[in-house]
Amino acid sequence: MEKIQGMVSDIVFKNEENGYTIANLANEDDEITIVGCMPTLSMGESIEVEGKWINHKIYGSQFEVQNFMPVTPSSLEGIYVYLSSGMIHGIGEKMAKRIVDKFGVDTLDIIQNTPERLTEVEGIGMKKVKQIQESYEENRELRNIIIKLSPYGITPNYCLRIYKKYKEKSIEIINKNPYRLAEEVRGIGFKIADEIASKIGIDKYSPDRIMQGILFTLNQSLANGHTYLPKRVLIEQSVKILGVESSFVEKGIMDLAYAQKVHLENKNGEILVYLMMYYICENGVCKEIIKLSQHEIKDLHINID
Repeated sequence: MEKIQGMVSDIVFKNEENGYTIANLANEDDEITIVGCMPTLSMGESIEVEGKWINHKIYGSQFEVQNFMPVTPSSLEGIYVYLSSGMIHGIGEKMAKRIVDKFGVDTLDIIQNTPERLTEVEGIGMKKVKQIQESYEENRELRNIIIKLSPYGITPNYCLRIYKKYKEKSIEIINKNPYRLAEEVRGIGFKIADEIASKIGIDKYSPDRIMQGILFTLNQSLANGHTYLPKRVLIEQSVKILGVESSFVEKGIMDLAYAQKVHLENKNGEILVYLMMYYICENGVCKEIIKLSQHEIKDLHINID
């Protein structure tokens, strides 16, 4: 994939719900149109985009962004354009000029680390400082998530989902237990969570990893039409996926049962393991069939043959 650096000269379209954005990016050679999920993008921002060129049948050549990384603006012009873009609530064009005139190239460092110094600028009191700080932190947190997770192949779209789910606790939760992503964020499965866990040094014998691997195995089986797996089969398949001894998988199954995430059923001496939701569904279907069997069916006088 190709990489291009530049400054966002215009936001043509942005979907606030899913982060899909169309923007113009000015670089040393030209101005290009970039498209893709870029939820934090704002006019005047310096970024590096990674992706490929596509040809839109109406709008012509466009650069389809797979990943993007914010590049902190270092020039006074870049900082001014960034601050006046509207990305940080409480700062407009005039206020941005006063801040940059006062602090120069140290502006962003001051907003991030010593925001109380903004009161040195005419028209900024502590109430305004708090508004600026909160807005800057919110955008910075999402940027941090994108920067931290993009090396694992997680797209900005998924980063946005993670941020919407966990807000400012996103990085903390990922560092502590990335397997929560597999269970709680739509679209992020066990394999992606496992890759993140491996890269941040989580032990492969972690109980969270083993339980999520078992749930992943059951979900894979579900895709093949099975609402349960015999315990011996589940252990065998989970061992292959997780690369751990069977005793760890057996304990993981019991832990999941205690947490009511799976249901164990003894059928003729063999233990069957259901995902809890599908056990409840299957049980419900059985009850409805029993109800139907207890009602007298009217003769509809239909020639069945």
